[in-house]
Amino acid sequence: NGPSLDTQMESLKAQQDNVLIFSCGSALAPLLRAGIKPDFHVEMERSHFSAVVQQKWFTDSFCQNTPLICLNTVDTDITQHFSQTVGFLKANDIGANLLAKTKPSCEPLFHCNPTATNLGAASAIAMGFKKLIFIGCDFGFEQASHHHAKSSDYYENSSPLSEIAPKAELLVKGKDGVPIQTTRIFNLARESLEKLLQRHTEVK
Repeated sequence: NGPSLDTQMESLKAQQDNVLIFSCGSALAPLLRAGIKPDFHVEMERSHFSAVVQQKWFTDSFCQNTPLICLNTVDTDITQHFSQTVGFLKANDIGANLLAKTKPSCEPLFHCNPTATNLGAASAIAMGFKKLIFIGCDFGFEQASHHHAKSSDYYENSSPLSEIAPKAELLVKGKDGVPIQTTRIFNLARESLEKLLQRHTEVK
């Protein structure tokens, strides 16, 4: 749900029948607004806030036809809506440690946080995907006023997300050498994704 999603939406829409699409967290809103139906939806936050934010998008039709990928930490007010759920144990989480003791065959999922993008990538690899394409995964922003995709709920006045505006905490070098503003969480998410991909060299 980064700013670059705005420029990539039409290309994704044109290719949606040729790929499997994982919508990660708040990226669901701009995808659905563009007429793009995800094949999987990913949620990883433990707070009830995510359930409130996504309530308008979790229609019966969407939840019955779209599998949810989530961590064991996710609020049941999210999981109860979906007819199909693929759950993973969050590594280094006390709840996951307790669950693993009751079911030793369940292995924790590493590098699955701090954002839904991280879980989307980690879960896709765990399910056997070898080729991943990251769209709208910016982990930062050039302009403070454009921190997420413009068609996301961050810019929808009726959404609780509109009250949240990530503030730059760090300045890092972007892929083109252009300075990019980022937050501590966004930067941790980038580092976590890099470690995941370094661990799985078979993924392209």
